[in-house]
Amino acid sequence: MTHTSVSSVEEGATGDSGADDLLAKIGQPSSVRLAGGQDLIAVAQAGKDAIGEDLFYDRSELASYLEAQRDAVWCIERMVSGERRLVGYAILLALRPVTVERIKSGEIAYGRHILATDIADSIDASDAMYVSMVHGFDLAAQIDLGLAVLRRVMRSHLKRRPQLILARQGSHAGGLGMKRLGFGRFGSAPYIKATYTDAPAFASELRRRERLYRRLGSR
Repeated sequence: MTHTSVSSVEEGATGDSGADDLLAKIGQPSSVRLAGGQDLIAVAQAGKDAIGEDLFYDRSELASYLEAQRDAVWCIERMVSGERRLVGYAILLALRPVTVERIKSGEIAYGRHILATDIADSIDASDAMYVSMVHGFDLAAQIDLGLAVLRRVMRSHLKRRPQLILARQGSHAGGLGMKRLGFGRFGSAPYIKATYTDAPAFASELRRRERLYRRLGSR
């Protein structure tokens, strides 16, 4: 199996042990260099393209946000012929509760009309997560990315778990991956509910999903 690294731009981050999944510090936002020679600004541009102009109006604004929210950027890298290559990345944001209610009621169209004011100040301060699937070049990368997101939620929301995880696909592979990961439909938006009320139950569900994802990824 090709080794995959799941990285966050969060300073000092540590992660689960395992051959296929490693959450690691990749540097300060101002000096981050991703596989393929891409830097944080390139990720910011990709994020802007995926999230839309209605959330971030220029590249510098998104880059500034990502520098303030360093744990919002997730990258998938693979070792290919001894060289690390970027195969996917996502941006995690937190939705304000009122925004979730407006989405549920149909008042705003998720993925098209979410503004910067709809985003919570901290990823850990919201009952809902907004996951922008910026790039997932193949199904395996998308599966690894989905697992990393679930682990992030399990570690960070010990007392206040998100009631809804919304995800927006950024590519055809991303759409296929989300279907395989158990995402359903929420109006016009793909979504997955995370309503586990205690850590043991959440951990059990995560292990069940991991087994399923690995089987799917090996096909």
